[in-house]
Amino acid sequence: MQINVNDRLNIGGEFCTVRYIGSLPEWPNIVAYGLEWDNKQRGKHDGTLNGVRYFRTSDGQSSGSFVKETKLDTSRQERTSFEGALLMKYGDTSSIDITYKFGSKETESYGFEHLNEMNSDFDKLESITLSENNIFRAFKTTCSSIPFNSAHSSLRYLDLSFNLFSDINEVYRILRLFPSVETVILSGNCFTKLEADSSEQFEFSNVKELSMACCKLRNGDIETIIEAFPQIKALDISSNLLSKLPDVLTSLQEINISDNLFIGFPKVLSKESSLTSIDISENKISDLNDLNTNSHIMTLRIDRNRITSWEEIDSINTVFPKLETLWIKKNPVCFEDTQKGFYSIIARLKSLKCVDGTRISEDIRNEAELYFISLVLSSQINYDTQSAMWNHLTLKHSINTESRTTVQQTNFLSKELIEIPIVYDSEPIKLKLLKSFSVRYLKTFLRYKFNLQGEISLQYSVMDNIKHDFTNEFSPLATYNIEESTIYIKSK
Repeated sequence: MQINVNDRLNIGGEFCTVRYIGSLPEWPNIVAYGLEWDNKQRGKHDGTLNGVRYFRTSDGQSSGSFVKETKLDTSRQERTSFEGALLMKYGDTSSIDITYKFGSKETESYGFEHLNEMNSDFDKLESITLSENNIFRAFKTTCSSIPFNSAHSSLRYLDLSFNLFSDINEVYRILRLFPSVETVILSGNCFTKLEADSSEQFEFSNVKELSMACCKLRNGDIETIIEAFPQIKALDISSNLLSKLPDVLTSLQEINISDNLFIGFPKVLSKESSLTSIDISENKISDLNDLNTNSHIMTLRIDRNRITSWEEIDSINTVFPKLETLWIKKNPVCFEDTQKGFYSIIARLKSLKCVDGTRISEDIRNEAELYFISLVLSSQINYDTQSAMWNHLTLKHSINTESRTTVQQTNFLSKELIEIPIVYDSEPIKLKLLKSFSVRYLKTFLRYKFNLQGEISLQYSVMDNIKHDFTNEFSPLATYNIEESTIYIKSK
């Protein structure tokens, strides 16, 4: 089978794209193939050899190398068509009349007298998974040898990921056979041709989910692809070469653009739309400036970026006011996975119900908010006490912080905070606590402060070292009149 420039190959289990075919001064009598490897570690250069450029790698990195024709012929895996792979995996191999070639062996498959019966079996398929089958085109010839029924109403899921497609029109010709397909997986196919053939009309309005991760997509490619999928609801274009998004994704409800080249949050995603879920993790986002408000966003993954400021976290209240699920870990602002950072995120964003995979109960939220308030009031955290969120927190927990002078504010803090000795296997340590802390929250706070594992119990003594139990874990400390007391920690 003839190999051309831009063809995709599988050589020893590694995918690559042919970028050059010709001679080299080093190999004057041998045909050389310039290859761009998907696995960059297989590469040696960017298409330049001894100062002469023969091709350019798509990402400008050293993912290219040259291979002799003789080695290529012996190491590459044979490519096949979609219909051939389909017959191999889903066909009735008891019928043996037509011969298909797969790799170095020949496989006998269907005779024409059995095709109608076979087609009836295909009608019953709800999903087809042909990932990693070295498929590079739709049919063995210009059209299918199998009499597909164009009304394949049962098929809903089609996985063609990590094959050898380079021309997306070949995928479109396959999809045209299955007009009811709703989910299409094309990840791992690096297309050198994304424009639809002008001689054919392709539109797949029933497709609702499309995955094109690891396809080396660039800015401008998305507009071309979306033309064929006008009703897409979920789009996965992660692990590509994108730094911008077009303003044409109006039907989307979910988008995954993780592991790309974004340095700014795409403003198009903050516009009011049907979008409810965004995954922009593993990029280079450092701020959320100049964004609109999108009240439909419920889930945001922005972990593994470059956010350094808590003010950017605070802005989520305005940009995504209905956000319920947030992934934020592995950003510099909260790089240390501490209880303090976890509680700060909860307290700053009032609509959250889940942070980094941890569900937030009402008890956890109250604990986090009280802890956060105590840090702000004791000047351990710099926070805008004129903000709407601070007003919400103080009203919710009945902390009166109406306008005061500096002296009045100092007096106010002294009334709200109590300093109590805490004893745990050592000399007492004095800690400032809010009177509104519940006993239950105080246990959580002290477990974090003293790095304790497991359950603990607390007692307090007012005088003569007579210890008393806290009788109600949900009561505030102010209930116990312990301003002059000592609190004792005991591990269970």
